[in-house]
Amino acid sequence: GEGQGVYISAVAAQLTGAEQLAREHPDAALAHLHLARLRDRAQSPQRCAPELLAKLESLASANAYALALRARCEQAQGHSDNALQLSRRALALAPQDPRHVLAHAELLYAQRACAELALLLERTRGHQNDQGSATRLAQLARCEAPDRTDQPQKTTAQEP
Repeated sequence: GEGQGVYISAVAAQLTGAEQLAREHPDAALAHLHLARLRDRAQSPQRCAPELLAKLESLASANAYALALRARCEQAQGHSDNALQLSRRALALAPQDPRHVLAHAELLYAQRACAELALLLERTRGHQNDQGSATRLAQLARCEAPDRTDQPQKTTAQEP
């Protein structure tokens, strides 16, 4: 509706301002983090641009959001192990932040790491402050690990 159009226009205006700020201050990591957040919110195709991710690298050790953004980009590029490692680091920096809990849960679900997901959900039960996150986490809790029929079966030695 009309309200959504206003929101999109506001995000587009913020994005334009953030891009200008990042150009004017190429060494300001926080300007690039702000740009990355807005691109992520707007689902911009440039949200995982290599040059932007490189700028976020300097923040990655101390900023959970920078780590989470990089994790989403790694996942989108098919680098699931890297994504999971970055997401774990983000969660370690902000263990009660519902955005990071949900993002990490989504990654675990996508990789069918159901045992780790169950532990995360148990540890964070009751910490979600919005109904949408709580509902989504409940959906993710139905995670089922894939059948492992491709793995060798244990056999027992038969007595002759």
